[in-house]
Amino acid sequence: MTKKKAKKPKQKKDDSLIAAEVENFCKQLDRGLERIESTSDLSERSLLFENDKKTVEKFIAFLKENKPKVSEENKKEFEIMIKNLNQTLKYIKEGQKEIEKTQKAQKEAGPQIICPYCKKQFLIDGTKTSAEYTCSECEKTFLGIMGTVLGARGLGGYVAHQAVIRVQNKEGGIATITYYAKYQGSDIFTGDFIAAIYKKGALSGEYGTRPAIIQNFTQGTYTTKL
Repeated sequence: MTKKKAKKPKQKKDDSLIAAEVENFCKQLDRGLERIESTSDLSERSLLFENDKKTVEKFIAFLKENKPKVSEENKKEFEIMIKNLNQTLKYIKEGQKEIEKTQKAQKEAGPQIICPYCKKQFLIDGTKTSAEYTCSECEKTFLGIMGTVLGARGLGGYVAHQAVIRVQNKEGGIATITYYAKYQGSDIFTGDFIAAIYKKGALSGEYGTRPAIIQNFTQGTYTTKL
């Protein structure tokens, strides 16, 4: 899907203030569309699309409000811009629908876990709280502990501290994910479905106590800064 850039009208001295606002809207919208093209993260794309939708709607309202105030030549330019912006709005809405469709399909198919070695995402059935997985890309094995968050503490602040996350097991009961944190960590809320993903030690061949990744399926995010 090709992004549609906003076109600004020709400036006239008597329309300079309005033209400056139009210039600002054009730059803001173009930056937003460029950010959408530069990311593949569905949650981030969804947020960027929503931000750009609001920008376009404000832009159209601004043009309609100020159209009577500009020269006849710029009135025609404004009409063209409004037409182009309505096309951009259509592009944004189509993009939002595509994301919703993809997220729904992924949810129905099962979670996509992230390999801690090569960062490849692949589908798993997600029926077990704790299980080993083999990456379909690099073929390395890792451990995933997943469940619905019941509570968490020690996730804020940059001073080294202990983090504790309690999750509802898939099989019933409660599992506790505990590790010594060095960074602020990720945003985790009660009710989120998450996974703590562990690598094997290079020398010991055993799984460590500190996850390599905390993945939040509900938020569509993950972090390696733990």
